[in-house]
Amino acid sequence: MIAAGLVVFALWPLVHRVLVLRYDISPWRFFGWAMYCQPKFAPEVAIYVRRGAERIPLIEAAGEPSELQRRRRDYVRRREMWGGLLAPDNLGREALRAAGDADVVEIIVRRLVIEPATSRLTAREETYTYPAAPPSSG
Repeated sequence: MIAAGLVVFALWPLVHRVLVLRYDISPWRFFGWAMYCQPKFAPEVAIYVRRGAERIPLIEAAGEPSELQRRRRDYVRRREMWGGLLAPDNLGREALRAAGDADVVEIIVRRLVIEPATSRLTAREETYTYPAAPPSSG
């Protein structure tokens, strides 16, 4: 039993580093030592509204409600921990409700990372698109 625990303890830093690289989870969480490989940068989350060809920030389009601002902050905190394993689906639905007559809501998640091959600081961006439900006919 002790031997198994020592094996897990010895291998976990390598497994944790692979999880950080593969799924962009926080190197500062989950009892890993990968925190020494990358500074702690919180992700930035931008919400845009599309109406036809026009794309504007939600805060300009609908005056982002305080509840949505709170949900965005909560998502940033959770995304920092879970990385790419956590999509902003709930935030997208809330943004669609707040945007009213928007055709599409786009959520862009940007995170600064150090590229392992070059040791340069770069931004990684992921875009999530949430189209409005078509009006029901009837």
